[in-house]
Order: sequence, then structure tokens, then C-alpha cells
Amino acid sequence: TAPMVTEIKSVCIYVSDVDRAIGFYTRTLGFEKLSDARQGAIRWVELRPPRGETVIALASEGFPVWSPEKVGQFSGVTLAADDPDETFAALRSAGVRFQLEPEATAWGHQAVIEDPDGNAIVVVAA
Repeated sequence: TAPMVTEIKSVCIYVSDVDRAIGFYTRTLGFEKLSDARQGAIRWVELRPPRGETVIALASEGFPVWSPEKVGQFSGVTLAADDPDETFAALRSAGVRFQLEPEATAWGHQAVIEDPDGNAIVVVAA
């Protein structure tokens, strides 16, 4: 039989200011905004990197599982990039805060950056 689950559709990142987060993910990281819809108190925003399939959904106040203490934590999200030197230099020049400076690892050059809410995101460049 065919598998019931076929892919990861989205992961949530908890934010306090959706518009500020959209600006960071689109202008600074180069993501594309795929959706921005409202249903009652929920604002559903999906963002995707240029070659990605899985989207980041921004969870903000009004979202059923949102709470202020979830904002500014480790996101559990790892992003991939092509060139470590170029990627990390561009992030630094854009004013992105590094929680963990770039370092060589067995799986590539890795750094941990923060979005404007302080959510930690791993970036691995091969």
C-alpha cells in the first residue's frame, strides 16, 4: 500500500510581529511569500525558500497554539545554503544576529542565526 504521509508541508515559527517576520524572511533570507490569509483571529502566512518544498508558517497571536513564551526559542528549523563564505557574509552584512558563529562540521559549515523575534535557526552551507 502507498504511504499515508508523503512529505513535510510546513513547520511553524512563533513570532510576535507577522509583518516584521515577513520582511526578514523575504528581504533578508530571500523567501517567497506563498500565502497571507485570515480566518477569524488567525493570520496564516506561508513562506518558502527559492528551491524549497516545505514552507515556514508564521504562528502569531490568535493562532490556537501560540503563546508569548514560544516566541524567541530554538525553532528546530535547519536551512540549507550553497556557499558558506558568501551566505554567512551576506547574512552578517544584512545585520543578522549570529547565536553561533559559523563553524566547519562533518555535514558542512553551520551557523545559528536569529530572526527578529530571537528564534534560533540553523543554517548549513555545503
